[in-house]
Amino acid sequence: MAIGLSFLLKAIGKNPPTKKATVFGSRKKSFFKVFISFIMLNRWSTLIGLSLLFVAGAYQIGWASKSFIAVNTYLDKRAVEAGIVLKKISNSGLKETLREDVLKAINLHDETPLFRINISKLREKIEFLPWVKTAFIFRQFPDTLIVDMVERMPYALWQYEGNIWLIDQEGVEITQNNLGRYEELPFVVGKGAPQEVENLMTILATEPNLFLRVKTAIRVGSRRWDIEFDTGARLRLPTDGKDYNTETAWHKFSGLDRDHRLLGRDVSTYDMRLSDRMTVQLTEDGEKANIRQGAPT
Repeated sequence: MAIGLSFLLKAIGKNPPTKKATVFGSRKKSFFKVFISFIMLNRWSTLIGLSLLFVAGAYQIGWASKSFIAVNTYLDKRAVEAGIVLKKISNSGLKETLREDVLKAINLHDETPLFRINISKLREKIEFLPWVKTAFIFRQFPDTLIVDMVERMPYALWQYEGNIWLIDQEGVEITQNNLGRYEELPFVVGKGAPQEVENLMTILATEPNLFLRVKTAIRVGSRRWDIEFDTGARLRLPTDGKDYNTETAWHKFSGLDRDHRLLGRDVSTYDMRLSDRMTVQLTEDGEKANIRQGAPT
């Protein structure tokens, strides 16, 4: 062992120690130090060994890859021979989505082995279509792919930064095309309106007679709503708080309108943002009439 160590030290350009050495050194050395010493003394042989392992590993990986390809090719061939390949695509749930758009999203050619179709990726592609909310995809052996879809339901029109979108109940943008078909839907404006529109419409619907007169809902500062009625008058609703909120103010205004027919007056703005009062701003005609009657403006 000493002769071998001396030879290695000479090979790497170092003089052998004067004392008789062993590979593992003194018993006082820790295992870690011994291990490091071993690696340092045998770094050339270690490097060569690692290189050989790397080459062998690369060879094995290449062989496995080729084997995997060969197996897939064999299975594809057997699937074609057995007729377990795509020949038909059956779909349901289409109302607004065109079948041509679905087929384009699927992008599969006939004779594709049925078991090779990635259902998860296919579902993602179909659900990326603007009208599709959810897609359910099944293989029906031996040769059919079944695609069932649930489309988004139009809920409101949303205007923001000069663009108008048809949105669904969750506030998801659907389309900007053929919006004239949906002019009877609620019209909302402003940043953040789509995410809050369902909650607002639920509140407004609790006063159905007043709700019928709502023309537009404007989201203000992403925190509260203004309601514009068919008379042109605007109702300023509060920011939701613990003791006073949109729903409370809406019910209060509805009661005042029933008792005093507020929407028939020459008022441009009803401000309900404070819980203990309502302030109004008169229209131009209302101000003139107020002056004629000698009332303070």
